[in-house]
Amino acid sequence: MTDHSSDRTYRFELEGGCVTAIPRNGDDDPVRFDGSVAAHGDPDDPEANWEPIVGALVGAGLGTWLRFEDGLGIADRDAAARALASSDVGPEDGRTAHALIEYLAEQGIFGLDGSDVIVLPCPDVEHRTDRAPTLTSWAAAIEVVGNRLDDAIQRLRTASERIDRQRDHDADDDTVGADVTKRLTRTVDDLESMRMAFEDRATMYRTAALTTDIRGDESIDVDDELHDAIAAIADAFESADETNRVASDRQT
Repeated sequence: MTDHSSDRTYRFELEGGCVTAIPRNGDDDPVRFDGSVAAHGDPDDPEANWEPIVGALVGAGLGTWLRFEDGLGIADRDAAARALASSDVGPEDGRTAHALIEYLAEQGIFGLDGSDVIVLPCPDVEHRTDRAPTLTSWAAAIEVVGNRLDDAIQRLRTASERIDRQRDHDADDDTVGADVTKRLTRTVDDLESMRMAFEDRATMYRTAALTTDIRGDESIDVDDELHDAIAAIADAFESADETNRVASDRQT
């Protein structure tokens, strides 16, 4: 994973479970945060402590400033720090958020590349010697996308129910409404299948992070899967909005 010492602006001291991030320029004051943020999961509680951080960044950047390239999930460091500072799980100020991102990179969880932070390193076996943190982070990201799929499914169902209610009150043959309902039903079925597949993969990754038992071919192209899911979510939201417009037009 790309990670250059020249990309670091802090050095870190851990004492009593607290991390002190000391700016290398010597001008700014140190910032502090809980060092347990980098703690791994265990068989009784497989969720790692940094997963909410990954989830917050993926949730905020999905489809915008978080980009997927060559098996990596990459974000501008400033955008990531702003998102983290405005989330419910990160520090409240930007400097501490920047320091926390660097600390997670030092712990082998994130990567740094100039002005970018690699939130999701490549999970392929040929690129990693210790894939446990990477697999755990991808599991957290996949769960965020799965939740977005749930939102898309609910929007489609709500739109479909609106059309169905109109059809129930319309005595005439409603071919258009029936076609819309069938199309939305097929889309919901597709998204539910994708959602189940994502749930299975997240479980597989998190289990593999604890056991290191995963074949390289099982983790290839996960970024392509997320690309497909993001596109499907966007299409589902657009379909729901279009269906609601159709329903509104039918009422006038």
